[in-house]
Amino acid sequence: INAEYMGMSYDDDRIPILRVASSSDSKAMATAVERRVMNYQAVKLEAVGAGSVNQAVKAVAVARTNLEIEGKGLAFYPEFIHIPARDSSQQERSALQFYAFSTPPTRIIFPRRDEDAPLLKVSAKSDVKAMSTTLAGRLRTSGVVRLQAVGPGSVNQAAKALAIARRTIDEGSDIVAIPEFVHIPAPTPTEGERSAVRLTLFFKSERLRRRRDDRYEERWEEYEERRDDRRRDDRRDERRRDDRGRDDRRDTNDRYERNSPPRDRFERERPKRNDSRGSPKPPPRQVKDSARPPKERANPPPQSDGKAIAKPQIPPYRAEVKDDEIQELRVNGKSDSKNVAGAVAARLRQGNPVRITVMGSSCVNVMVKAVAVARTYLEEDRADIAAYVNFTHLPGASEEEQQRSAIQAVLYLSKEHRYDEQKVSEFKVAGATNPKSTAGAIANGIRSGKLCKLEALGPAAVNQALKAIAIGRLNLKDNDTDIYFIPKFRTLDLSNGRRSALELLVLPVQKP
Repeated sequence: INAEYMGMSYDDDRIPILRVASSSDSKAMATAVERRVMNYQAVKLEAVGAGSVNQAVKAVAVARTNLEIEGKGLAFYPEFIHIPARDSSQQERSALQFYAFSTPPTRIIFPRRDEDAPLLKVSAKSDVKAMSTTLAGRLRTSGVVRLQAVGPGSVNQAAKALAIARRTIDEGSDIVAIPEFVHIPAPTPTEGERSAVRLTLFFKSERLRRRRDDRYEERWEEYEERRDDRRRDDRRDERRRDDRGRDDRRDTNDRYERNSPPRDRFERERPKRNDSRGSPKPPPRQVKDSARPPKERANPPPQSDGKAIAKPQIPPYRAEVKDDEIQELRVNGKSDSKNVAGAVAARLRQGNPVRITVMGSSCVNVMVKAVAVARTYLEEDRADIAAYVNFTHLPGASEEEQQRSAIQAVLYLSKEHRYDEQKVSEFKVAGATNPKSTAGAIANGIRSGKLCKLEALGPAAVNQALKAIAIGRLNLKDNDTDIYFIPKFRTLDLSNGRRSALELLVLPVQKP
């Protein structure tokens, strides 16, 4: 296998060049290599340094694995080149160039497994000249040698030894390298296995080339015969499936026509209504629904679950609700927000407010998400939710802890909210934001006649936002003003992708 399979020489100027760095992504580089060799084209990879050489060899190994699925193979020749140095004080620097080219599949060219071939392990401290001499001698005797390297330094030494060995062999012969990934045991049993790069090297002389070319022709003919047979079987199976489906449709139509009455029977039995002059009477005039009496009109469609909902009210000002008039809901951090939203919407439709007491950022996040989802459920009823939040205390978990602080939200069924977008001031709340500072900003904005919108991303940020609203209610108590919030979802375009955040709009209520 060599460049003659592609119809171009090694020094052809049409061959594209890819420069590989130590920070290059081997999978992305493998995709670039595949695109250039899909149609039996070649590509050159230039690498400077151990890290770059390691990434180049890994890219060729990944590309070879992907091309084997398409019925093609990939091999490469390494050699030393000189490229201009970055520093003006130096003229040139040495680099490795990998000439990767497309070949027939490896399983066709080399059908046997070379497990008995000599295995040479290369380390980062191996002498490349001694390794190249050993490599050339083993290839002359056995024809196949395997190199195994772990780590960038070892792969770099293996590539250098192969490039030097290509210079020492006789003219008319060459060495072909096919890379692949293998798993080898780790030095300690607790670490399991680790990944390594194995280069299978084939010595190609004129005598071996003629023998392997004949074997390649035979294997390729067998491969084409198997491929044609497989395609022929697929077409036969497809025709059988089509015929079977056509027969099923024909049987269904036959059964339908056999069990159905004759079509002309209706025409024979249809009464003929003629007047005295022999002309047929016009068909009777059909009365539309709108012209029918009111008692015959259809009933109006039921609302929501079939029951009329309570009439939405204006959000109240610091309303105090008795315990027997309010409905309690319990929410924890593992509750499904959609299930909680359904329960909230169903209870609000009955007319009584809903009270939810939560403790912890995860529970607060679930509650706010549930309210946002419940608002979408009430849109068809032309209603909305007004959520009032305040602090409360719960009994402690132990005798040492007498009380625990929690957040309590009271939800009312209200009319659809209308506000001016130009009067809205936006604030971003994070998990480390001080809620007292945000509460002061909310109170100042409400006093000046503006609305506030809080944007929170994550449970901790939502928890801080609700704390700020609760503190803001306390700050505005002396101004005869109350505030409530309505949440909704918002999609943010961030550098790491699209994220879903919560947007809390704070609206004021004046004392009547």
